[in-house]
Amino acid sequence: MSKSIRLLSTALLVACTFPALASDDQSVATLEIKAGNAALSTGGEFAPAASGQRLQSGNRVMLMEGDSVRVVYDNHCDITFKQPGVYTIEPECTPAAALPKGNGALIGGVVAGAVLLGAAAGGGGGDSTPPPTSR
Repeated sequence: MSKSIRLLSTALLVACTFPALASDDQSVATLEIKAGNAALSTGGEFAPAASGQRLQSGNRVMLMEGDSVRVVYDNHCDITFKQPGVYTIEPECTPAAALPKGNGALIGGVVAGAVLLGAAAGGGGGDSTPPPTSR
């Protein structure tokens, strides 16, 4: 009887320890370099990245002109980054993550374009009342 209790407690200890070991892996996605090179920061300085490298939430990927990478999340959702910039790996795959962080020029350009389109659609902002007629 004591031998079976010892085996049972050993089995429970192994079963409880194994998930804890598996949960140490915080990675959420895999990097695929499509063109050029990419650099990866895991919290410090950027270093060359490699295809197949696992990515954790909060890692940053830097691209230069001509670089292109694909980030494939564990749920098979993927995002392709083609523009120069620094991209932060989010915990879940979201299409909005495809915009580089801190790119105020891109956001400003989109806002300015929307304002111009609105002005053009509204007649350019001109006065639409005719001049008074004299009698």
